[in-house]
Amino acid sequence: MLKTTSLVSTVGVTELLGAATNIYSANYEIVPLLIVASLWYLIVTTVLSIGQFYLERNFARGALRSPPPTPLQRIRADVMGIGAKFRTRRDMEIVT
Repeated sequence: MLKTTSLVSTVGVTELLGAATNIYSANYEIVPLLIVASLWYLIVTTVLSIGQFYLERNFARGALRSPPPTPLQRIRADVMGIGAKFRTRRDMEIVT
């Protein structure tokens, strides 16, 4: 529901972009306020998406044999996989 907040502007409720529009109509600094509004939107959606991931992971404990990996576990596995590829290339160059 967070990502559909742009539809709220048609209802008449002041949302993030509407508040930025009200502010920049008073001080005429359009681009900086739109950048700030986009950064706020990015931060809020990122935090709520991470929270939703962990909430869904918690409720999926009974349905799966092993829970899905967290983002940090996935990053660690990717880095280890890249390191393993470089180690095997280096080992193959030493052998030849």
